[in-house]
Amino acid sequence: MKGTRRWMGWWVLALLAPVTLLCGAAAPQTHPQTVYDTAELKTAWRAAADARAQAEVRYEQDVRLAYDRAFDEYHATRRAFLAATASNDVRAMNISLGASDQAYARLCAVYPAGAVPADLPTASPPADLRAAYLRAAAVARATWLTQLRLDPAAAKLVRAMMSHPDFAYHTALLDRAGSNPTGTLSLAWLTTIYAALVQQEPCTLAYWYGLGSAYYLQGQMRAANRTMHQAVELFPDSLYVHYQLARTCGQDANETARAVAHLRWITERTQDRAWLCKAHTELARRYLSAGDTTAARHSAELAIAQINPARDAALLPYYVTARRTQCTALLKAGQTDKAIAALVDAARTAPRDVRIQQAVAALYFSLATADEDVNQHYEEQAMTWLKKMTQLSPAPADAYVQLAQLCLRMQQAQEAEAYATQALACAPASPSVLTTLAFVYRAQGRTGTARTLFEKALVFDATCAAAREGLNQLDAQEAASGTGKTKE
Repeated sequence: MKGTRRWMGWWVLALLAPVTLLCGAAAPQTHPQTVYDTAELKTAWRAAADARAQAEVRYEQDVRLAYDRAFDEYHATRRAFLAATASNDVRAMNISLGASDQAYARLCAVYPAGAVPADLPTASPPADLRAAYLRAAAVARATWLTQLRLDPAAAKLVRAMMSHPDFAYHTALLDRAGSNPTGTLSLAWLTTIYAALVQQEPCTLAYWYGLGSAYYLQGQMRAANRTMHQAVELFPDSLYVHYQLARTCGQDANETARAVAHLRWITERTQDRAWLCKAHTELARRYLSAGDTTAARHSAELAIAQINPARDAALLPYYVTARRTQCTALLKAGQTDKAIAALVDAARTAPRDVRIQQAVAALYFSLATADEDVNQHYEEQAMTWLKKMTQLSPAPADAYVQLAQLCLRMQQAQEAEAYATQALACAPASPSVLTTLAFVYRAQGRTGTARTLFEKALVFDATCAAAREGLNQLDAQEAASGTGKTKE
C-alpha cells in the first residue's frame, strides 16, 4: 500500500498543479500581488483529498477482486489435479500441476509478500501436488521401463533423457542419432521414447522439442507440425513452438499463410535479436516461395540488420540464408549487381561454408553462360570462384565440369580437356562429367571417343538429355559428311 499511496500523492500534486500556478509563485517580481479567496483554496484542497481517498478505495476494491479471482482459479486447478489423481491419469496430473504453478504465481503477484489483508484467505504453494505427481510418475515410469525391456545401456539413456529438461542435452542426442546412429540410438527409436515422454510429462517443453525434432530430421513434416500444434496448446507463449510450427507448415497458399501468421506473432512479441533474425529469415523464405519478392527482400533485410557477423557466430547460418534469399529476390527483380553483392557478402562472411561458396561460383557461371557469347566480366569472376572450389579437399567434380565448359565456350580446348579429365578422376561414373569430356573430344575432332563417352553416360543415366543431344549431333555430322562412321 505504501507504493500505492506514493502514486496517489503524485496524482494529487498533478491535480493541484493548476491551483499552484494560480498562486503566482513563479510570477515575475514586477507583477502586482494577487489576492486569493482562502475559502476557494480550502475547497480545492478538500476536493483533491476526497478524490484521493475515493481512488484509494476503488484501487483496494480492484486489488481484492483480483485476489479473489486468482484464489478461485488456483483452487480450481487443485481440484482438477485431485480429479486426475483419483483416475490415476498421470498426464492430466502433470497438466494440472503446471496450471497450479502458474495460478499460484498469479495469486502471489497480486499482493507483495506478507501484505495480504488479514480478512482474505491465504493459499499454500502446490508443493503437495508436486510430491503426489512425482510419486505417481515414478510408479508409471517404472512400469513403462519394464515393459520396454531395454538393455542396460538403453535404460541408462532413457533415464538420462528424463533427467534433462534442457534443450542442449536433447539437441546433442538428436545430432548423434541423425549423424551416426549406432545400436539402439536412432531417430526412429528416439521418436518412440519422446512420444511416450510427452504423454507422461506434457508440461516439459524439452520432450516436445525432442519429438518434433525427431520427426523433422526424418523428413516427417506433417507429424512434426501436428506435434507442435499439440505443444502450442500447452505453451501458447513459447517463441520456439511458434517458430517450429511455421517451419513445419506445408508449401501451399493456406499453409504459407499459417506459417506467416506464426512468424509475425514472434516479430510482434519480442525484441530479442536472435529470434527476430530467425523469424525474419523464415518469413523471407516464405514470401519468396509465394512469389512476393518485395516482401521477401524486406524481411531478408530485417533479418540481416539483426546480425553483427563479427560477433554473432551462432546466427551466421541465418545471415547466409537471408542473404541467399535476398539475392534470389533481387535477381527476380532484375537487379543483378545488387544480387551478386548480397551473395558475395555472404560468402566472404562465412568463408568456411562450402555451399555458399559454390552458390557464388554457380551464379557467376550462370551469368557468364546466359547468352551465346561469353560475358567476359562474369566469365573472369566465375573462373576465379570455380578455381577456389578446386582447392577444396575433396574438390567437387562440378567445379571442374563448369571450368571445362567455360573453356570450351572460349574455344580453349586444351584447357577444357585438362579440367574435364580432372572431373573424371573425381567422379568417373557421373553422366555430367562423361558428357562434358565427350563434348571436349568432339570439339577436338575425336568423334569416336566422344561417341563412346556419350553412350557410357547414357548407360549410367538413360534420361541424360545432354548425352542424347551429343549423339544426335554426331549422327547429323556423319550424315552430312557421308562417311557413316566417326573418326578418332
